[in-house]
Amino acid sequence: DLNARSAQALSAKGKPAAVKDSASADSTKAAATEDPSHLAFKKPFLQYFAQAGQGGPVLGVVNKNDTAAVDAILAKYKDAYPSDMLFRWGFKALDDKESMFQLYVLRGDGIKRGPALDGDVVVSAKADQGQQTKGGGWEVSMEMNASGSNRWANITGAEKGNSIAIVLDGHVYSAPNVNDKIEGGRSSITGNFSPEEAKDLENVLKSGKMKAGVRIVQEDIVGPSLGDEAIKAGLISLFVALFVLMSYMCLVYGFIPGMISNGALLLNLFFTLGILASFHAVMTLPGICGLVLAMAMAVDANVLIYERTKEELRSGKNAKKALEDGYKHAFTAIFDSNLTSIITGFILYNFGTGPIRGFAITEIIGISASFFTAIFMTRLVYDYAFSKGKFQNLKFSSEALRNFLMDTKINFLNLHRKAYALSGTLILIGVISLFVFGLNKGIDFTGGRNYTIRFDKPVDTQRLAEALRTQLEHDGSSVSVITIGTSNQVRVSTNYKIEDSSESVETEIRSKMTTALSAYLKPGSTINDYVQSSQKVGP
Repeated sequence: DLNARSAQALSAKGKPAAVKDSASADSTKAAATEDPSHLAFKKPFLQYFAQAGQGGPVLGVVNKNDTAAVDAILAKYKDAYPSDMLFRWGFKALDDKESMFQLYVLRGDGIKRGPALDGDVVVSAKADQGQQTKGGGWEVSMEMNASGSNRWANITGAEKGNSIAIVLDGHVYSAPNVNDKIEGGRSSITGNFSPEEAKDLENVLKSGKMKAGVRIVQEDIVGPSLGDEAIKAGLISLFVALFVLMSYMCLVYGFIPGMISNGALLLNLFFTLGILASFHAVMTLPGICGLVLAMAMAVDANVLIYERTKEELRSGKNAKKALEDGYKHAFTAIFDSNLTSIITGFILYNFGTGPIRGFAITEIIGISASFFTAIFMTRLVYDYAFSKGKFQNLKFSSEALRNFLMDTKINFLNLHRKAYALSGTLILIGVISLFVFGLNKGIDFTGGRNYTIRFDKPVDTQRLAEALRTQLEHDGSSVSVITIGTSNQVRVSTNYKIEDSSESVETEIRSKMTTALSAYLKPGSTINDYVQSSQKVGP
């Protein structure tokens, strides 16, 4: 009895306990004479369970902080239960805080002590909204090969009414009940699955075909590649850019048209972020770049509309008619420019990976949202105002800049030869520079060396990077610094002389790091005293 024996071990103080039967005399005495302070558990077995099992394979529910103690009891008193009985934790937590986990009791099917059926018999698995479940809930279907189908039929026939656990890497992902004997190798697992849970179970069934398991050999908490100062500077630049952009629209096109355009811009930002949040998208630097580009193109649509409206006003039309024609005549230009950008975004998404896809999808969503905000929403505002008799005297220009860039007296067509010559010269210089100097490839393309360095005190990654760049950024090489684990431990990545793998280069890099980071090192020490590990990585 696990509870009784763990309780006896905790209550023992060096005195032998009474023995109730001869079969457990030795083990009970050993438990009674052990020092409780050296035990890996502090409570009897059953007191760790926040909730007892309601029948079936679940023994109970345990807080994640107590799972190690429960495992210690099970390992210490494994002679108290049959050798073919296994205890496994559920993979998914039961609560939103991810603190409560189920403990399953598993046994073989009587023929073998291990799994009744290995995952390599699974040919295919697919998560979908099933037709058999009420309301079209999610289910996972799987198909087995011939040998697996026969074995599966025997197992399900013998276990009808019981549960069969699906286990990967020692964790139970699901334990569905067997409703009937399953022949033919086609099965359907139903339950109250969310789309994510169904997809996870599909992946588990597919992963069962792999002979090798997954084992974590190292785990680190990686800090952001941008330091606090860079993040603050990025936010400040974003707000400054928005302020300057909004001020410019009001200054050039007047307060009312400018504020309507600015409102559409904020709506575009709101819709874009909302769609990204619904996709559970992760914000990255390339994603932010795509977002900024989409905002710029959203404003560009209003610029085209307002400029065309100003032309219609100069032809003698009233504000309402001029705006209608402005929207109508500017639409094709807006549509063509946005469509080409969206096509480019789809190409980037299709052929790109990682951050490039993040940029592409953010750009596609932002530009698509701008069609709704810059064209449709602003048009609704103007139509509503005109129907109420307002905005009749809009000029779509401010008093200060009403004649800005008007009547410039520049004959651009007569300058076409000079423009061709200048453009050709610049292109030729660029081509020559490309072949002579080449492109400076970053670590993503060249690979590099990683150094995990632990300092005595917390350090600022931005200042470390600036100090290292003075020594290691030469001939197109680059340096990056991010936090690893604690605030005093960083990872330095550089592609300085990456083509040279000799020991002299390694010595040179460490010497340069010692020079660059001398302010962070103890007097008389070198960077070698602080480097925890180093490795050379490919592109």
